[in-house]
Amino acid sequence: MIKNKKKLRLRKEVIISIPISLCVATFLTILIITNNKALSVKTTPKVVESSYTVNELTEEGKAKIEGFINYLENAHEKRVKDNTIIYYAQKFKLNVSKTLQIAHELTNNYEDEEYNKTFTIAPDSYKAKVGTFNSMEAGMVYFVRDLYRYPNRYGTTIEEIRTSEEPDQTKIIVDGTTYLKNGFTYEQYLGHICDLYGIDKSVALAISYHESGILKSGLFMKSNNVGGMRGYAGWMKFPTLEAGIIGYVISLRAIINNNGINLNAPNGISDLSSIYVNGHPNNPSDHWTSKVTYFRNKINEKDLFTIN
Repeated sequence: MIKNKKKLRLRKEVIISIPISLCVATFLTILIITNNKALSVKTTPKVVESSYTVNELTEEGKAKIEGFINYLENAHEKRVKDNTIIYYAQKFKLNVSKTLQIAHELTNNYEDEEYNKTFTIAPDSYKAKVGTFNSMEAGMVYFVRDLYRYPNRYGTTIEEIRTSEEPDQTKIIVDGTTYLKNGFTYEQYLGHICDLYGIDKSVALAISYHESGILKSGLFMKSNNVGGMRGYAGWMKFPTLEAGIIGYVISLRAIINNNGINLNAPNGISDLSSIYVNGHPNNPSDHWTSKVTYFRNKINEKDLFTIN
């Protein structure tokens, strides 16, 4: 009997406590929600409306903003120019810091008025010999190649400016096609460099095919010499394939310009052979002319230069 009374009492207590607990829980929930809303209101930043517009800036304020924008644009342009020189200096394995220093000194940090008209980077005594260029890149490529070959013109030495003399094997051959590390085919990259200097790329490639045994000779494979070029010390070698292409195209440009050769003329390739093969005018090589002409005709039947 006593046990039954205790059970009844316990049941009553439980029944009474349930609604009380629910009321407490509901109260606490409302309190928490209200508090969070209050916090969100406190932490939400106020939007301050203003009728102050750009048109109401003072002339001094406008000048400062315009000056800052010009500063950013100039800084970006200079960085692009530096990066272009760095890229090509690395292909010729030149000391990058020294190369940039020389370029900055010769162009007054690219701000020299004459430089921005001619894109020529060279000491005053050599500017006439170097000539002018149609683009910034053409001038910079020529500068890097000239610095590589004739460092004394720029107040330095081979030991100081070159970091290595060893030719790299930077070419990749897949299914008979030669690729450079930048993803371009040999023909595409040679075409790009020819475009920089206005050289007929079909003729340039035809000469290269003939002189390199269609890109298979030992001179091409081991020395990155793409045009059968000779220097004072014999067969020339280049640190990378890109450097070999640049050196070849610039040398071809010099031969054409210095001798007034018109490659589009009926005897253009024959006239070129006199200098390229025999070293002096009016002494053409019929064999060389026929081989280069043959390759040129084959090249013109294909689309080898397009960069997709």
